[in-house]
Amino acid sequence: MRKYLVFGMMGALALTFTACTESDDAVALNPTYNAQKGEVTATFAFNVAGGVATRMTSATVQATDAETFRGMQDAKLIAITNGTDGKVLTDGTSKDGKVFDLGMILNKGEVDWADKSHRVLELALPVGTNKLLFYSRAFRDGNAEGLGVINGEPGAEKSGVFNPTADLSTVAFNLTRRLDADKEQIMKNTEELIAGVLTNIIRGGATSFDFWYPTTKPQYASATGYVDMTDAQIAAATVANVTNPEPTIQATQVDMLTDALGNVYYHFIGVEQTWKDYGIEYSKLADDDEATVADLVPLEEILGNAYYQFCKIDEGAARAGSGASIARMITDLWTVTSKVSNAEPTSVRETVAKEVATQIETLFSSYFKALPTDGSLTEWLTADQVKTAMSYTEEVVSDLNKFPTVDLALPMGAAQLLIADAFTTGDAEFSYDSSKIKFYLADPTADQTTSVEKFMYPSELMYFGNSPIRVNDNTILEPDYPNGVANWDVADWGNGWSQSTAAAHVLSTTRSVAMTHEVNYGNALLATTLTIANTDLKDNRNHFYPEEENATIGKAFQVTGVLIGGQPGTVDWQYLPVDGATFDNVVYDRQMNGELKLNAAGTTPANYTMVFDNYNKTLADNEQSAVYVALELVNNNATDFWGDHNLIRAGGTFYLVGKLDPAAAAGVTAPTWPANTDKFRSTPPYDADGKTKQINRVFIQDFMTKANFTIGEESLQNAFVTVPDLRSSEISLGLSVDLKWESGYQFEVDIQKH
Repeated sequence: MRKYLVFGMMGALALTFTACTESDDAVALNPTYNAQKGEVTATFAFNVAGGVATRMTSATVQATDAETFRGMQDAKLIAITNGTDGKVLTDGTSKDGKVFDLGMILNKGEVDWADKSHRVLELALPVGTNKLLFYSRAFRDGNAEGLGVINGEPGAEKSGVFNPTADLSTVAFNLTRRLDADKEQIMKNTEELIAGVLTNIIRGGATSFDFWYPTTKPQYASATGYVDMTDAQIAAATVANVTNPEPTIQATQVDMLTDALGNVYYHFIGVEQTWKDYGIEYSKLADDDEATVADLVPLEEILGNAYYQFCKIDEGAARAGSGASIARMITDLWTVTSKVSNAEPTSVRETVAKEVATQIETLFSSYFKALPTDGSLTEWLTADQVKTAMSYTEEVVSDLNKFPTVDLALPMGAAQLLIADAFTTGDAEFSYDSSKIKFYLADPTADQTTSVEKFMYPSELMYFGNSPIRVNDNTILEPDYPNGVANWDVADWGNGWSQSTAAAHVLSTTRSVAMTHEVNYGNALLATTLTIANTDLKDNRNHFYPEEENATIGKAFQVTGVLIGGQPGTVDWQYLPVDGATFDNVVYDRQMNGELKLNAAGTTPANYTMVFDNYNKTLADNEQSAVYVALELVNNNATDFWGDHNLIRAGGTFYLVGKLDPAAAAGVTAPTWPANTDKFRSTPPYDADGKTKQINRVFIQDFMTKANFTIGEESLQNAFVTVPDLRSSEISLGLSVDLKWESGYQFEVDIQKH
């Protein structure tokens, strides 16, 4: 952006005004001066200085000089005639500036950083103008994921109005919610449908059924020897109603038949046996309940264990509720139940367990495709098929396998399951509660919660200029204006210009006007990289199985998203958080700068995300808030591993959290602020003299914050399967961070066990 910044985005803009005359000679009075209106017509030239880069790829955020300039649209220039000459505007009380709607002023790729960096327009400036505000944003095509979106209606792909006005108290730029009311309802409907499916499954096996034990056919004597009785013969045979020989089996009636060989067969009628019964009994084993003794035969224990794993959610844990996570879970359960349904029972009780497993599989097939035989995962049936099976009529997402990413554009971990009464006498029931997802607030001890309503698109790439002016009574020809920051950022332009150290305003004799300061970015930028340390990575197995060692995990991971907490929803005329900002929003960036994969120790390319400055004026300058960032990762290893409270499956999505703390004792490279004598740099907030208040914070307007997150030996022990609470100060940190600003902070973040 400037000569001492490596803020890759675009580069500074410098703006100038040049008067229109037919002569190069200065005159006492500019002939274009309109005494009635108090204005001087001038040609307006602006200079684009520096390199460009962008996306939340580097091409979207204009992060390097090699990127193509994206162009500028919706440009507004506001001429201010109050305050002290030679200073920037320091408050937002101005209401009487003249607004110039410049519209589209540069097309994509028009800027040549070497020698074609300025353009010329013609404007009529009020006499007395002593400072200029400039606003604009980069061209965009409606792609909110790739280019960000501001001021949009919730869920909007296209930006809303970009309309800075002379009344600066009304100027506001807003992040855009990912969910509008309709999408929020679709999410709730989808959660209701999926929760209903899972509830039906865990209540499986309760349907009344009949069976014979042993399962072999009774024999009768035929002319050729003993053969199996037909079903009709069995039905017609004389049977005796007897006392239930297996009291643990609940049956409305038990009949007995003795065949020609004297073998006894029992017909159990009206049997009701739930999967949950096995789960409750198994929980006595799993939870080391010494008050009672679990009573399970082998096939019952297998089903009980499966139920327990399905339904048990430890305190402090969350169950992943995405469509893909559930399909993976059903695959595991189906694999287990199929072994039971195909087993040869050795007792009455195992015969019942076999029937329960068969009924559970019938439920699986009502909602999911057949279990693959090659070891791959099952998938949901179509949404319409599942709705029909559930007699559900409300609108849901188009593909349950991709919930909540498809149609909703939310993180996989934004859907988290709850379960009630799984191990009590009540009716077990699954539900969702997205309000349990919390994000880091300015006060992490406050009793505040947020929900998926707080998931935001990244900001757009925006520009801001706030500058005193230089004036000249001479007409300056277009080729004579400086190109580039290095040529612009000098005190003495010569040729009749008031210099940068001189207080100046527009007079009736003025023919040329220039902004002393460049136009900079209104946003902050986060550059994220992920490093895998050159050490063994250990999971958290010992926490769950104290008799076992933590397992060594491979290093195949992919970054699929970045979630940035502590974001204000709205910034004001100077792109700083508005009064009363709560900093409870999360920017979710899910369009990565290429495939950010690692298969061994090393570092990914940088991913760039546009965010708002997080300056909190209610906090002391040296006590600005830390920000929690979660990386959304996919386990590309062939093996599962144990994370914070859950098993992270092969191919599954998980989250690791790092803390960006500007006051950290280590791993932080502080911002390189301009010297107080620098006349060419002024970024808000300002002191009384209009100089930048040098307040270290995580995200600084027009600065790039670099966060290099590191997965170390114990990092995976802090892996979450759902989006973690980015608000809580008690959250487990898995990433270590190296933090640096260009001229901003850079964090080096290790994910370590806490």
